[in-house]
Amino acid sequence: MDAQKIVTPTPIATEGSLSADAAIVRLEEIYERNTAFLRERFDAYARLDSRLSYGFVSRPGVHQATLTRPDLFRGYYTEQVGLLAS
Repeated sequence: MDAQKIVTPTPIATEGSLSADAAIVRLEEIYERNTAFLRERFDAYARLDSRLSYGFVSRPGVHQATLTRPDLFRGYYTEQVGLLAS
């Protein structure tokens, strides 16, 4: 069995004695760097199974769902909502 290599971003050195404002700026930098890393890895990932999952509703009514990052999954969500609305 082939073990998959775990890819992680380069560790970030800790910084001490930051003001609250400087700490928030640093948190934003770390967040942006790490989310960019994840986006790059997802873009580079070869999808072995590109089938989308489809749910189903048995009758009209009020239904709820949890959505993740609508800005990233806009096309998928648009298709899903379109199928529900038709």
